[in-house]
Amino acid sequence: MRLAPGAFLLPVLLLLLTSSREGLARPGTHAPAISTWDTRASSVVPAFTLGSFPGGRLHFVSYGSNFSSTSGNLSAQFGLHYANFRMNSDTPTAHGLSGGAVALLSRPLAARYDNGVPRASLAFVLGGVPTVLIGGRYNFLSIPLVLGLGLPLSPSAAVTITPWAELSPGLNLDTVINPYNYRPEVSPQQIVDAQNGQLKLTQGDVEKIVSDAVDFRASFTAGLRGGLTVALRLTDSVDLDARLMLSSMGPAFRGAFAVSGGGGLVFRWDDVVPAVLPPRKRLGAEACQDIVERYQACPEARRRAEETLRIQGELRKRDEEIRRRDEEIRRRDTELKKRDDELRRREDEIRKRREEILLRDEEIRRKDDELRKKNDELREKDEELRRMQP
Repeated sequence: MRLAPGAFLLPVLLLLLTSSREGLARPGTHAPAISTWDTRASSVVPAFTLGSFPGGRLHFVSYGSNFSSTSGNLSAQFGLHYANFRMNSDTPTAHGLSGGAVALLSRPLAARYDNGVPRASLAFVLGGVPTVLIGGRYNFLSIPLVLGLGLPLSPSAAVTITPWAELSPGLNLDTVINPYNYRPEVSPQQIVDAQNGQLKLTQGDVEKIVSDAVDFRASFTAGLRGGLTVALRLTDSVDLDARLMLSSMGPAFRGAFAVSGGGGLVFRWDDVVPAVLPPRKRLGAEACQDIVERYQACPEARRRAEETLRIQGELRKRDEEIRRRDEEIRRRDTELKKRDDELRRREDEIRKRREEILLRDEEIRRKDDELRKKNDELREKDEELRRMQP
């Protein structure tokens, strides 16, 4: 048989005609946005959450994949969650999926331990966690924008306690499917094949049925959520996380609140980023050349290199000034040596003159002695002559 355009929607139309299902989007039914508050290394996190509220429940089985930046302060977190939701005992269980994509920025407020964990930090969360739930009367899509704030506190390197709060304004798309009685404008024989009983509907018939039976409603609400997460570091690569959470099952401060508890294992598949480690741990396993190249590439190294070049330039100027002064001193020393040589030469001349004078004095004294002797002889002769005279 040949069906009119749109007849491929016949199974959907039969479902609409034989059931009455009402969608009711609920803020607060999205999965946990943060799988771990640790931004030091990339990780994967299998986890579970069990929640209950008056008359109903909300459970999640989650898998998170997180990627940390080289600074160790930013984590991009992606999650896939199975949701199990029941509004009350009179409604069937709804099953669904929730997918998360959030950015976690953590700013340390205090010094870090040797493993890179800050003693205190302030964490900001921004992202989205769309959720689809299908089952019974509750079939809806919720698209919340998650805005969160956390305060991770670490009394020791192995334990971190994080109180946190979250506001989730979002768009809710509800589907309300009403009972519908199809009254064709023509006789039943014209739309039902007498041989095989199949319906023959036109495109206009299909559009009219969908328009009359299905109501689409959109609303904008804001949910509120808060909790406490405790992380225990079992090894360098594995953490055990436990969380307690209180969520509004509807607009913030209105309606019931769900109390949830759960846990997960954090497996760090990558090393802790070097930026958060102390130098002795950060550099101990690295090759010297790698350290040198990374140091030369960092802004601080460039600043220090420029400062070193400036200091070297000043030292060269000082060296040149010292060399100039040394040259001046050597020139003066040369002049002093010349003067000393001239003085020594003059002293030698003076000594020679003195020696000559001494020699002359000796000669004069010798001659004086000779003259005295002659005088003495002459006096003796004169005496003899006087005695000889009568």
